[in-house]
Amino acid sequence: MKKQEIEKEFRNRIEELESGVKKPYDFIRVENCSKFFEREPRPQEYLVSNFLPKLSVGLIAGWGGLGKSWLAMQLAMCVASGRAFLKEEFQIPKMKKVVFLNAEDDENEQHRRFRAIYDHMCSQYSEQNRPNESEGLKAKLEQRFHFIPVAGKGRISLGHENDEECQKAIIDEIGKLGEVGLVILDPANRLTDANFNSTEEITRFIQALDEIHHKTGATCLLVTHVNKASAEGRVTAGAVLGSNAFVNATRWVLVMASMMEAHTEKLGLSTEDARCYACIDIPKANYLPAGMVNKFWVKRTESGVLQSVYFTPDLEEELLFLDVLQSISEMPKTELIKTLTKETDFSKRKVRKELEKLIKGRIVSENKDTSKKGMSKICTVNEAKLQKYRSSLSGGPGN
Repeated sequence: MKKQEIEKEFRNRIEELESGVKKPYDFIRVENCSKFFEREPRPQEYLVSNFLPKLSVGLIAGWGGLGKSWLAMQLAMCVASGRAFLKEEFQIPKMKKVVFLNAEDDENEQHRRFRAIYDHMCSQYSEQNRPNESEGLKAKLEQRFHFIPVAGKGRISLGHENDEECQKAIIDEIGKLGEVGLVILDPANRLTDANFNSTEEITRFIQALDEIHHKTGATCLLVTHVNKASAEGRVTAGAVLGSNAFVNATRWVLVMASMMEAHTEKLGLSTEDARCYACIDIPKANYLPAGMVNKFWVKRTESGVLQSVYFTPDLEEELLFLDVLQSISEMPKTELIKTLTKETDFSKRKVRKELEKLIKGRIVSENKDTSKKGMSKICTVNEAKLQKYRSSLSGGPGN
């Protein structure tokens, strides 16, 4: 056999052997955009409508003691049971299996929180005269809500440079459940040895969570802290404790903040009462339309469960608006808008928006003005409902 033939056969054998071996970075390939014309893109999926889209990794951040873990567990239980989360506009489009990995609280504390939230859900169904749904709640949670209790059982080190066994173990456990929609990991500082001020180490940590997402298909939400200077009333993505890599590498960030002292005084709350309230904002949401979620307030009840309440830093302006409205009683709608714009600091656009909200809530009724031709309408204020609504604002809670 000639030398050239031997070399050719040798090369062929090498190629045969290499064809069965997965090459590094074989996922890097050029693709043409033609496939984007073959079908319409899938619509954005939501775990919670108007609030939490399906994504890879997100953050729930807040100062210690504000209720981050309660919020996370309530969210998980709502996704598992189909119960709206905090507000009626935050509906659950489809119930999903969830996994709550808690590395800080012992099983008894998790049990206590779980039962408090469950009892609260049942009481809400009873108040709404929906006993059948209350009876089915237990079965829904048993079918879809799962724990991975690891507090005090061993060291967890996600994202360690030379150790991938931890995320593999978590992926394997989640994989036993089949399709999972949401994984909560609480808290960040108990789940990694990474230096929170190191961009490189935090990036590896988030990449480990990203791998959990890609291997299980679940959205991963990491519970973490904010820095001390940002704990009071300042709800920004920059408040998250540690490297900016936390925020840069995640797709969705929820921040909880306590009430600022100025707001406490304005609303006439004691320092003790003010500790029960927290402001929630989503300063980063890559997959949500801009402005979809506005800041809102929650109040922690005696049992620890969080409830949505009505609070606003502009409460004094809101109360002035209602006082002016109450003094009017009845007026053609166009004149009412002009009067409210003149007597308050609200713009005409905001007056219209506030008025429509009150009409929708049946605090103000609008009817055709029979004394005039055309589409003219006259607005009538229900003084009893308006007074009740005003009291709920000045007192804090409401729905």
